[in-house]
Amino acid sequence: MEKPMVNENDEIDLLELAASCYRRKFMIILFFIVAVALAVGYLCIAVPTYEASVTIMVKPISESSSSLSSLLSGSTMGSSSKITTEVELMKSRRNLNNALSMLDLDSYQTKDGTKYSEFEKPLSAISMEDKVTVSTVKDTSLVEITVSDSSPEFACDYANALAISYNELLTQIARKATQTSLDFLDAQIPINLKETEEATRALAEFQVKNNILQVTQDSKEALLEYNYLLKRRAPLELEVAKADAIINSYTGLISQSDIEANDKVMALMADIESAQEEVLKYDLLNLSAQSTSAKSILNSSQESRYFNLNQSIESLDKSLTALITDMVDADRATATQYAKAMCQKIKAELEIKLINIEADKNNAFLETVPEIERQLSELQTQVEIYTKMSVSLMQMLQEAKLKDSAISDNVSEIDLAEVPEKPVSPKKAMILLVAGFAGICLGCLLAIVLEWNDKAFYTIEDVKKELPSDIPFLGWIPMLKRKAHERYFGSVVLNQPNSFESERYKHIASTALFGNKGRKRVISVCASEKNIGKTSVMVNISVSFAQQGYKVLLVDGDLRMPSCETFFNIEGAGYGIVDAVMDNVPLNECIIQPIPNFENLHLLPCGTRPKVPSVVFAQESFTNVLNKLKERYDIIVIDAPPLTFASELLNILNVSTAAICVLRAGISQKDYFEDLMNTLKGTSVNILGVCLNGYIYQRGHNSGSYGYGYGYYSQKTDDVEGIKSIVKGVGLFSSRRRYYRKRYKQDMKYREKKSNFAKVERIYPYLDKENT
Repeated sequence: MEKPMVNENDEIDLLELAASCYRRKFMIILFFIVAVALAVGYLCIAVPTYEASVTIMVKPISESSSSLSSLLSGSTMGSSSKITTEVELMKSRRNLNNALSMLDLDSYQTKDGTKYSEFEKPLSAISMEDKVTVSTVKDTSLVEITVSDSSPEFACDYANALAISYNELLTQIARKATQTSLDFLDAQIPINLKETEEATRALAEFQVKNNILQVTQDSKEALLEYNYLLKRRAPLELEVAKADAIINSYTGLISQSDIEANDKVMALMADIESAQEEVLKYDLLNLSAQSTSAKSILNSSQESRYFNLNQSIESLDKSLTALITDMVDADRATATQYAKAMCQKIKAELEIKLINIEADKNNAFLETVPEIERQLSELQTQVEIYTKMSVSLMQMLQEAKLKDSAISDNVSEIDLAEVPEKPVSPKKAMILLVAGFAGICLGCLLAIVLEWNDKAFYTIEDVKKELPSDIPFLGWIPMLKRKAHERYFGSVVLNQPNSFESERYKHIASTALFGNKGRKRVISVCASEKNIGKTSVMVNISVSFAQQGYKVLLVDGDLRMPSCETFFNIEGAGYGIVDAVMDNVPLNECIIQPIPNFENLHLLPCGTRPKVPSVVFAQESFTNVLNKLKERYDIIVIDAPPLTFASELLNILNVSTAAICVLRAGISQKDYFEDLMNTLKGTSVNILGVCLNGYIYQRGHNSGSYGYGYGYYSQKTDDVEGIKSIVKGVGLFSSRRRYYRKRYKQDMKYREKKSNFAKVERIYPYLDKENT
């Protein structure tokens, strides 16, 4: 079917989408109201949640502890003031349960009066875990503990109880770790003092006996590296012993061999060992520089590499500790302390292994050093090592004692929790806003979908958009107001010849006849669907033709649902076109005059209802009957059956010279109309145009042109009530589609009603003339 030029690739018109939403604005408003109502309902039943927060300052458990190797070397690298581990302990089950045990649960109750101690599922660390939030302030030791609950009093008390319980937990952990260190140091210091005394006496006796005080410079340089390795190994061995003491204090946990068998642990150990080996080589290079009184023989890139290696070892140490912590089957606090000790031991053993390898490499060279010098160097090294270890152990003992006395200060309360006055959820304003917005969006989406799937004609623009370029639009007909006191209830041209509605029909009739004067015409009034007012349109334009002086015959061609006799309120039981075609009944006995004193308009009704309507129009006699009628009438108007429900439309179109298509606003579908246009295009019939019936011309729409017509015709007629029925406004809570369909159903019911007037007797114009 030929249509106006339209670019199929055009994007969706935003204005059209906006218009679709506007046309269904009341549906969108309904969705908005429903969404807000649901939100209000939710807010009415939702249990408010309150939040209480307590702010504390946390000191790391191991803030003042250092490894023996770092103390001996004078380095503080590796110490950290971060409290990541301590924060993790805050939400441990042990801490959550301890805090719950501090509260009297009988003193708290829910909104419905249920006491917290009477819950079907008692409160526990698992149930409270989601209600507790722990957050830290970046680069500080401040921690904020937030508790959310439906009871503001419980939220406040539980937050404060968590801070108290947390302080006790850290104190217990710190005391246990510190006590283990104190026990180890108390046992180790006497042994170290005895070894230092023995080493000093042995050195003095050796010097007196051999009359030697120092080794030669060459021997000293040769033995320097070997002695350095021995001094570096000694604190590491002591560190392993300390770690063993801590590890042995925990029983039933995963063993070191099982930990080292883990693939991830093995990979981390390999990385740590590789970094330690390279660091040891750099340390030996620096040792060589010290023997020559040089500051360092490392260049800038080597110094940068040395720093990065130490940072890498620290990072790997943290990763290994975290991995072992996850492998330990114990509470978080125990697992963390056990993992730290195990990681310390593994790292020290790896470094001892590397030192032993380097020491073995030096044995070959040491064999060339004189025995007496080598023995003297070894004795001096032992004295130096034991002396330095003695000082470091005494320092660690003092630090451990200080730490033990300050353990109670691990947690300091900054701001205690207070009973919250307002709930934090549900957030009423936000919920209402989101619900309203969601309702509008859903309504708009549904409006667009419904509009997209709605294929009915609603406006004149809709009709013109679907019309082929060579088919004219004849005009529109307003939705008529039915009046029970009218005998010919649908013929406004006859009843109200000066009304606006009448002029609309006359305009369509004049447009249809324009350029076709002086010729016999057979016009089929057709439609794609039934019950769209086709008969009303046919009668009114036929009356218009007759009023212009043409001799007009109406033919009721819709044999399935004949309506012309009902339209004119004529009594039934008479001959019609079926009888003339099938039984050769004379036309004079079939044709009637529907309106008395209006001789230019005749009607050829259906007559006897056929079993198969399509057979009637397929007969050759139908063409003969139509040819005889052309001799008598100027215009023959056939009320054709709808295409969707009747197959005989093509037979009627084949004997017609022209056709008028009728659409009903809000009812006729675009798909069916396209089928009708394709059918008409396949015939030789001249399509006079398309008219839109039952159109609601709303107030404010093109009010300039239409308002003039309304005002003009209201002054020319007494039927003011009828004129007012033309301009409509869709109801406040009605959509355009719903309103059209409502009026359509009203019209259908009106057609089924019986007329208040008595049936008109059948007038046979030709028989009366013959009788006369």
